[in-house]
Amino acid sequence: MQESAKFNAFVTMLNISVLLFVVAFGSTEVDTVYWEPFMPAGIHGVMTGAGVVFFAYLGFDMVACLAEEVNEPQRTLPKGIIGSLLISMTIYVGVSLVVTGMAPVDILGSDVPLVNAFMFHDAPWAGRVVSFGSIFGLTTAAFTCLMGQPRIFYQMAKDGLLPSLFAKLHYRTHVPVASTVFTGILVASIALVFDLDFLANVISCGTLQVFTFVNAGVLLLRMRPSLGGVEVVHRVLLYVASCFALSLSFVFDLPWTNQCAFVMMVIASFMYIYRLGKLRCAMIYSLWWGD
Repeated sequence: MQESAKFNAFVTMLNISVLLFVVAFGSTEVDTVYWEPFMPAGIHGVMTGAGVVFFAYLGFDMVACLAEEVNEPQRTLPKGIIGSLLISMTIYVGVSLVVTGMAPVDILGSDVPLVNAFMFHDAPWAGRVVSFGSIFGLTTAAFTCLMGQPRIFYQMAKDGLLPSLFAKLHYRTHVPVASTVFTGILVASIALVFDLDFLANVISCGTLQVFTFVNAGVLLLRMRPSLGGVEVVHRVLLYVASCFALSLSFVFDLPWTNQCAFVMMVIASFMYIYRLGKLRCAMIYSLWWGD
């Protein structure tokens, strides 16, 4: 675990260095004329873009998955999550402002806007630096998911939702080996078969669902002491329905293959919740209504 953390920290620093380079070098070429209109695609474009980049927040979710392997998680995890969120938000906003101020929207495009921005200013060498730096971004994203996902499978196996093999830990490193190997094979197979755009959209849809259900669970725990069981469920269902309504504004713009994947993920999510509810029915009843 320590070796993985050191490697991830090293690659992350390289990734941040490239992004800071974009902000520092690109800020000298910013022209505020390109910010007008500030939202060329309107509020619908903002909502669609927000849905697409939702996968960027997976890293914060994965931090919580490593809670069992962190010293004093009650103290360090909130600081780590909030601190990384603030740093990432600052860098994301800075890069977005600089890049959109360097060239017109039609020049930036949707595939490689950072590279196109530097090419627009006759700086191909800077574009190559950014292209090389994108390798670090992909590496950190993939590595973070490969660290967190096996822990999710491990916990699901402990809850009886996956075979017990995934709940076994290595005798020396205490790492879920079976879950890690399975995750690596699964991710490699998916990356080999499916298109990158398709995967990015599917991951964004899945992330929206994950955050929706996680936040719904938090609401259940927070509201339970002050409200009755039925009233809590009604409010949480209203929240979930509202989140799905916002998600649809993003999903309807995707190809039909992504829409089918979204529907399948929704069905699988509810099946998982139903299965988990049957396994934990007695515990939930005792928490809400007592013995």
